[in-house]
Amino acid sequence: MLNQFFGTSTVRVSGTVDQSRYQCPAGAAAGCQAALDELYERQVAEAKLGKATTLGDTQRLRGYRTNRFYDSYTNFQGVEFRWYVTEAQEAFDVFVEKGVYAGLQLAAFWEQGTVSPNPGRDLWRNFRTSYGLGARFLFNTVVLRLDLGFSREGSEGTVYIGYPF
Repeated sequence: MLNQFFGTSTVRVSGTVDQSRYQCPAGAAAGCQAALDELYERQVAEAKLGKATTLGDTQRLRGYRTNRFYDSYTNFQGVEFRWYVTEAQEAFDVFVEKGVYAGLQLAAFWEQGTVSPNPGRDLWRNFRTSYGLGARFLFNTVVLRLDLGFSREGSEGTVYIGYPF
């Protein structure tokens, strides 16, 4: 399976961020305010610029933590190979259910993606990559997906119920 994704976002009216919500309580651990100040600055930047679909999650760049990369433009490509290990279909005639389907797939994937504040050359540079292995347990129309993705920053595990890519 091949997957290409390109996303954009445009902020028509900038949002506001209440700085009073980013204050450490009295007696908080050292470094608390520095961490909240950084989070506040990120929220202000996002309110001004917006963000396209993020990279680093259950669907794109699975070797990175959720929402690891985001900006106004997103560019992603991925390939996933799946092998059926076993599949079974049991037919029976009941008014609501017409049969039971079950299967097990193993998967290997490789992905690359980048984000940029503009749609120019930067959107086609500085790609991050991830790769990994997964298993898909198929039960009629329900898919249970388990993935283990690897990247330069480590590894991430995914448990996902739904569409398998």
